[in-house]
Amino acid sequence: MKIKGIIISAFPGTGKTTAAGLMKEAVDLESTPFKFPVDWEKGIVPTEEAEDWVQKYVDQITLLASECGYNFVFVSSHQEVRKELRKREIPFISVIPQADLRDEYMIRYIGRGNDMKFLRNVYDNWFDWLHEYDNEVFDNIFDLEGKPQEIIIHLKSGQYVSDLLPLSYLQRGVKP
Repeated sequence: MKIKGIIISAFPGTGKTTAAGLMKEAVDLESTPFKFPVDWEKGIVPTEEAEDWVQKYVDQITLLASECGYNFVFVSSHQEVRKELRKREIPFISVIPQADLRDEYMIRYIGRGNDMKFLRNVYDNWFDWLHEYDNEVFDNIFDLEGKPQEIIIHLKSGQYVSDLLPLSYLQRGVKP
């Protein structure tokens, strides 16, 4: 399956949802419904992650970026998702904040209404999560033709994902 769209794996609070809403032919694929799929017949919301959520999530990413016509697919920055994308040799861009921006991002999370559990989780794991990018093995960072399969972009203070995109893709006020 040939990937036609650009897959952007971006850290929480970098503006994935906002960017997708400003662009034509873009989607923000939330990972939570894959991690914790609701059993609608029984009305049960699981408390443990689905065993195969990463594979199903990456299957959906692949479908959206290849057959569904999306130019941009914004996805989770979970390490296991990035590993699966690499394993399948699917090119993607990682967008992460600079490590010294934790306080700025905590303010972003509070401003968008994240709960205390989320805030504590991010605050406690911030440096470990960002350090994962330094420690990951990039065996397949280039394909056989020498084209990069993964690019990592560090956002500076005040920057969002949409700041990185060409203006021609942004359609302010237009929902896809």
